Amino acid sequence: HFIVVNKDFDVVINSNDPERLSIYRQLSYKYPELANEKLTHGFYVAHRLDYSTSGVYLIPVTKAAAKSAGKLFEHKQTKKYYLALVRGHVLNRSAFTIDHPIGKDSRPEFMGIRMCTPDYDYCQDPRDATTKCVLIETGYIDNQAVSKLLLSPKTGRRHQLRVHCKEIGHTIVGDYTYSDKTDTSQYRMF
Repeated sequence: HFIVVNKDFDVVINSNDPERLSIYRQLSYKYPELANEKLTHGFYVAHRLDYSTSGVYLIPVTKAAAKSAGKLFEHKQTKKYYLALVRGHVLNRSAFTIDHPIGKDSRPEFMGIRMCTPDYDYCQDPRDATTKCVLIETGYIDNQAVSKLLLSPKTGRRHQLRVHCKEIGHTIVGDYTYSDKTDTSQYRMF
């Protein structure tokens, strides 16, 4: 009923561009018998992972599976965990919660690209967002302090983990967008 893939970083789930690499295009090529010609991209969607996020991605193969998975996500009966490497040492916190609404960044140069919190005047339509965090360890990369966090989003806002890490003063390593275009030393976001 489902296909589970290990999504690589910097790969889209689906795309209307026939030349762009996507998870659904790869699956259609490798398993053409599973692709549904009636669907625009050949497969149902149960959830999303950001372009730059790697990890487990669940793909429903049947309409019934898509409906079942959709209800689980809608009613928050799934558990999602992400490892993130963030800039700086997260101090005096072993387990903590970030409970900060997230909305759209209305500045012309960031519309459709970046999200923000209501702390800024340009934040539009903020919605509740909660992330549970556990500090796993601290260390250094290229002589710069970093912390490894286990993150569990309790809501599903766009760029939620990236925005919440920025809000606590610890952007994700390699996050060009939320580091205000200053984090360019890494080849990907961690």
